[in-house]
Amino acid sequence: MLQFDLRPTEFCGACQDCQGKPREVDPAHAVSEDSAGRSLHLFCLEPSERNFKALQHLHQSVFADLNQATSYTLQWSLHQLAVSNSSGILRFPADCGSETCSLPYDDKQVCIRKDYASTPSRPLRADHNCVVANLTRSENGLNLQETLGLDLVNVQANTVDDFFEKELLPAGIFHVELLKIDTEGFDPLVLQGAHRTLAEGRATMLQFEYHNLRAWSHTSLKSVVQDLETLGYTCYFDGSPTLLRITNLWVDSLEFRDWSNIICALTSLEPLVHALNIRSFGLGPDN
Repeated sequence: MLQFDLRPTEFCGACQDCQGKPREVDPAHAVSEDSAGRSLHLFCLEPSERNFKALQHLHQSVFADLNQATSYTLQWSLHQLAVSNSSGILRFPADCGSETCSLPYDDKQVCIRKDYASTPSRPLRADHNCVVANLTRSENGLNLQETLGLDLVNVQANTVDDFFEKELLPAGIFHVELLKIDTEGFDPLVLQGAHRTLAEGRATMLQFEYHNLRAWSHTSLKSVVQDLETLGYTCYFDGSPTLLRITNLWVDSLEFRDWSNIICALTSLEPLVHALNIRSFGLGPDN
C-alpha cells in the first residue's frame, strides 16, 4: 500500500481498498506487442486540496516507473475541480483529507472527516463513513462551523460536458473509454452534467456509485437507468466478477438504496454488450 505524509497514517479507503489484491492476468488477454507506442491518457478531477496534493505526490513518485514498465505511453492530467450539473464556484471543506468529504448538500450539510467526534456540544448525525454537520445554527444555538473549526473554501466546478469541450476536444480527444464517477452521493448530478457527452456516445463505458445519501436520497436508480437507456447505454450492477443487467430487466426490488456500483456500456457496441451479457447473472450468450 502506498502511503503519503499528506494522508492519515492508517488510510485504507472507505471500501478498505488497501486490502485488495491485484487480479491475475490471463496471458491470453495481456497487452500484445502491437500495442506498443499507443497512449493511455487519464484525467483525474479532485476538489479537495489535500487529496489533490496527495495525487501530485503519487504522480511524482511512481508515474515515471509506470511508463518504464508498460508498452503504453501513459499520461496523467490532474485538475483541482469539482464536478456537478452546472459550472461555477462551489463551497468545499478547506481541510478535507478523506475520500468521503463532499460538497455541501442543499447549502446546509457537508460531509466531513469522522475524526470530528459527536459530543453534546457538537450534535452530529453519523452517515456511512463520515459525519454530516449542519452548517446553520443547531438547536442549542451553537454555530457548528465555528465549533468544528470547519472552514469552507471556493472551488471551481465544471460539468463533464464543459470539461470535455474545454480540455479534451482542443487536445484532439473526442472519445473516452471509461467515465468513472465517485462523488459521494452527487453522481446523479454529475450524470446530468454529462448529458451531451453521453448523448453523443463519447464514452464507451461509465461507472458510478449508488446508495441512499445526498442526491440519491431523492433520485431513483430506475429513473437514472431509464435516462441512460435513452442516451444509448445498457447498465448492470457490478458484482465483480458477476454482473446483473438492469436495463430492460428492471424489477422494483433493485431499488434497495445501498452501497453498490453501476457499470454501463454503449448499446451500439454489440460485441461489448454481448460480452457483458455473458457475465451477467441469469443471462445466456444468446441474450
